[in-house]
Amino acid sequence: MKVVPAPSGKREIIQRRLVELSKDLGTKAYNDGEVVKFEIAE
Repeated sequence: MKVVPAPSGKREIIQRRLVELSKDLGTKAYNDGEVVKFEIAE
C-alpha cells in the first residue's frame, strides 16, 4: 500500500477534523499551518 498526500482542499478538512476528534478524546492537537501536531503526555 502506498501512502499519498491528500489534495490541498481535502487536507485542511482532514486536519481540522483530526484536531476536533482529538479534543473530544482529551488529546491536545493543533495545526501548525502545515501538519497536525499532537501533545502526548508521558
